[in-house]
Amino acid sequence: MTTSNPSIFIPRVHSSIDWKNMKSVFELAFGQDVISRIDIVKNRSKDSKPSPFNRAYVHVKSWPENLHMIRDKLLREEPFHIVYDQPHYWLCLLYKQSTNQRLPTPPHIVLNPSPSPNTFGQHLPSSLSVQVPPFPDGLTIPLQSES
Repeated sequence: MTTSNPSIFIPRVHSSIDWKNMKSVFELAFGQDVISRIDIVKNRSKDSKPSPFNRAYVHVKSWPENLHMIRDKLLREEPFHIVYDQPHYWLCLLYKQSTNQRLPTPPHIVLNPSPSPNTFGQHLPSSLSVQVPPFPDGLTIPLQSES
């Protein structure tokens, strides 16, 4: 998501609607070749039963000139509605990527990890313990990717 091409978050989409239906509605409203993809995420209720509603993320390739007013409204965090079947509509909000998401770390091996209070080894009988030869603290070996 970039500031000039913000993505749209729709918190409530009926589960009978799939991404193809949504894309056709957005193409009618925004124009052809404007939407790059639509991600629909299934909601689960507290008792793990499927919810009748999902949430959706609409990713925009580029905002057409005639829709800059809507894009600017979204960037000001003001919602708008897309009416897809009168009187039914989707509440459209600015998609804000979580700022506290951890960046992915490449796979690596830690030869001498510091003890963690929640390790599987704490629950094994001592007869299964394995002695690991000592390595310098914090030594890591990056994994080689196959080409």
